[in-house]
Formats: sequence, structure tokens, C-alpha cells
Amino acid sequence: MAHYIITGASGFLGNNLAQELINRGHKVTITLRTMKYLSAMYCRDAEVAYGDMRDKSFLSSLIKKDSIVIHCAGIMALGKENKNLMFDINYKATRDLTDVCIEKEAKKLIFISSVDAILHDKGSLEIIEPKTFEIDKLTTPYAKSKALASKYVLDRAKEGRINANVVYPTCLIGPGDFKISNIGEIILNYANDKQVFNVKGGAYNFVDIRDVVDGIIKISETAPSGEDYILGGNKTSLNNIFEILAENFGKKKPKQVSLFSALTKSFFINIINQVLEHRNIYNTYYLKSFKGNHNFSSEKAKKTVGFKNRPIEESLSDAISWYKENKKDLLTSPEKF
Repeated sequence: MAHYIITGASGFLGNNLAQELINRGHKVTITLRTMKYLSAMYCRDAEVAYGDMRDKSFLSSLIKKDSIVIHCAGIMALGKENKNLMFDINYKATRDLTDVCIEKEAKKLIFISSVDAILHDKGSLEIIEPKTFEIDKLTTPYAKSKALASKYVLDRAKEGRINANVVYPTCLIGPGDFKISNIGEIILNYANDKQVFNVKGGAYNFVDIRDVVDGIIKISETAPSGEDYILGGNKTSLNNIFEILAENFGKKKPKQVSLFSALTKSFFINIINQVLEHRNIYNTYYLKSFKGNHNFSSEKAKKTVGFKNRPIEESLSDAISWYKENKKDLLTSPEKF
């Protein structure tokens, strides 16, 4: 039995990862900022440490010799909002955590980065793990903060100071989405007949949360230090996504719209959301990213640690079943489904 420390454990990935490690018989300590996040937890059988990831003394009290630390904590804002906070948490806190792991002789550190940290061609070339991080060429503060953190962790590992790996997941989908992720909110909006955008020619790379959890655990057990891994699925068109959703919900697929139309409509929707203090799930960067290159390759992880990813149809179907069972209060007419 190993001792795992999971940061950001109230999030989609951290929550599911902690629960799976407990299911496999490991001791798990999770970090939360306040007790209010405990209500969003799927995982109930872990030790809880309350503190701020920006507090180095908290990190020092948390990490023990031979701990396996999986650093999921972070802020995802693909636009320019929360720029300073993103750098503080995504980069500076990761830097400090890495230094504390070195000082405390942690057994392993796995940093959960993002594919946004990888500069890639806008065409259709296959995207693999980066040889270098071209931080100045990245277009968002989120991407820059994740790239800086990834570089710091890998540099320390390559210096032989720490046993560490970096993981770049693509867009996570699947069951266990207690706090409702961005893609989860799109699914629920579609179910509730709210505005969604089936962008013509749009696509993304989706991966099942359960497959990423299993991949991270395998990396923690077998991956050599200093290696990084993309954990993704297959590029899937938005039209195909909505076809699967339509079949599962027994509804009509939304009509395809141009990117320009989606950008225009989302502008006015976001103004209303700001007035009502609702969450904005479509910003300019996010919508434009549907037209980008999403040919992320997970071949390295498949060949070296046995990563596997299931079909998108299974992931979406299981996610929908989970929302119907666990988030009925968010469905305006749950009896219809």
C-alpha cells in the first residue's frame, strides 16, 4: 500500500483519482482549500488536509518522505481573466511544491499539466510530447502558466533532483462530474433546451476520465523519471458529439452554425450571464479552439505504460447516465429522460 497525496481533489480529475486509489487499497490524503469543497467530493474515505497551495509552509507540512504526490490543483481560464491568480497557482505553487518534494524526499511527483501547454501546428499534423516549451509563442496566460510549470518539473527531474513526470490530458468526459465541468455544463444545457453551439467543422479531443485516472496510476507505478505523457482520446467532431447526445436524450441534434454565428450569439449570452452572475462556458478562445488541431497522440503512453482509451460513445453514454442519476436537480425535466 502506497501513500498518495492528491492536490485539487475537489476537481473532476482529483476527485475520481482519489476514489480509485482508495478502491485499489492505497492510503490517500487530499488537499482542499476549505470545508465547503468537501460537499462536492465523491471520495469520502481519504484523509483531508485543509490549506492554500500558495502557502509553502502548508506544502511543507503536507509532504512526507516517500509520499507519491499527484498535483491536480490549478485554475483553468482559457481567456485573459484571472491572469495573476493563474500564474500564482498554476506556476508558482507548482514550483514551490516541486521544491518541497525535493526537500522532503518525496517518492514521486506527477504534475497534471494540459495539452494547451504544447505549442502545435494549426493544421492536421500529429501532436506529440514537446521537446521544448515555446512559452513566448503560446497565446493564453493559462497555456503559458502550465508550460512554465511543466518545464520546471521536468528540468528538476532531468537534473536528477526528483523522480517526477508530467501528464497532459485532453478534454475530460465521463461519470463522477460532481462540480460540473465545462463539457458537463454543455451536456446539461443541451438536455435542458438551452443554447449550445454545434460549430460547423468544429472538433475536439475528448478522453474518458476513467482512462486518464488509470493512466496516471500506471505512470505513478512504472514510468521512469523525467518522462511526460499525453493522455487523450480521438479527435471527434462536435456534430458527432451532438449526434450521440441526441440519441441518448431522445432529442433532435442542434443545427450546425458557423463559427462567426457562434461567436456573435455567445457575446450577447455572456453579457446576460454576467448580469445574472452565471458561469460563461463559451468564450472567444474556447469557440475558436474547436477549429484548431486536435490530433493529439497518446502512443507514447500506450507503448510505455499501457494506457488505453475507450470509445467516445461509451464515455458520453456513461456520463449521461451518471448525470441522470446523480444530478437530477440540474435537469429541468428529469422525468423525460
